[in-house]
Amino acid sequence: MRSAARTKILQEELVGQTRRLETMLHEDMLTGLFNRRYTLTRLSGLISGARRHGRPLSVAMVDIDRFKALNDHYGHEAGDLALVSVAAALRERLRAEDELGRLGGEEFLTLLPDTNEHAAAAVAESIRASVEELTVRLVGHELSLTVSVGWATWDGEEDDDGIIRRADQALYKAKNAGRNCVRGGQGVSATLRRRT
Repeated sequence: MRSAARTKILQEELVGQTRRLETMLHEDMLTGLFNRRYTLTRLSGLISGARRHGRPLSVAMVDIDRFKALNDHYGHEAGDLALVSVAAALRERLRAEDELGRLGGEEFLTLLPDTNEHAAAAVAESIRASVEELTVRLVGHELSLTVSVGWATWDGEEDDDGIIRRADQALYKAKNAGRNCVRGGQGVSATLRRRT
């Protein structure tokens, strides 16, 4: 009896440890979002599904504006709070089927299945506006944050590197346009269906 009870306890501990390891493999520990590896793996899967079913797919890269200056001036605790706050704001603006990951640093990637170029532009602007409405409270300070967003819609041919590259180029255009704005990547197919 004791041996069976002990075996059951050990099995439960092993299951718990396995779950914790699985979480560590795909979760960004600070924000609770998916990490870079998992997000890019999911993007590959979504592209495969979009190709197979002829469905639209878009992505949006989101970068916190002037993040290094925020960290330098207020400290890493403020930077961490900004990351967590932005992650929460982004999560609130996305649908249940959308996916959000932290690529690293102050950069996030949203995966938007069944989303054409018109809907992607609207989602990107909604994301930008939601962060602009944020106020992050520190001891003795209230910080306003903004983000720049670059989006791209899958062209029906490219792989995950291609769509990421176009979203990243669009993000740099948003940064160069003065930040706190949205730009779209080029090469979008006009035949893709609307976001549902």
